[in-house]
Amino acid sequence: MLAFDYVTAAQNDLTHDEARRAALEAVTLMRAVVAQLPDDADALAALFFSLHALADVMTVVQPAEAVATYWEAAVVGQRRLAVDPAPDQVRLELSWTLRDAGALMSGDSREAAALLTQAVSLAREHLRARPDDVDATRELSWVLMVAAEHCAGSD
Repeated sequence: MLAFDYVTAAQNDLTHDEARRAALEAVTLMRAVVAQLPDDADALAALFFSLHALADVMTVVQPAEAVATYWEAAVVGQRRLAVDPAPDQVRLELSWTLRDAGALMSGDSREAAALLTQAVSLAREHLRARPDDVDATRELSWVLMVAAEHCAGSD
């Protein structure tokens, strides 16, 4: 989580270019860690959050690259599901990533719809596992809202 914390602080304190460079450095470092520890849940989580933070930084200036980075984070998130001791939380975090990627993909409605459908499914699974969790309810609501906006704006 150190890389994620560093990037989050960078987003708040640095210019966009500086934040992007910091996020890229964090991702590079975490890729090296995951290469040495490919099945380590903590290393995968740190890479996932670093990629998500990098995508967040790139959203405004480079949306196509942000989508690709969200997609890479989603792939890492899928790997996390297999090894993480708290898969319910991983489902929630993966849902965020797919939601954010789908929301950016207004030009490709089929792919965006597929990402958003998967995000809704993960958010529903998370809520089923934690029916009294307000955050789980909020996430499902948020994903459904983004999916509805996408459907309203597409064919």
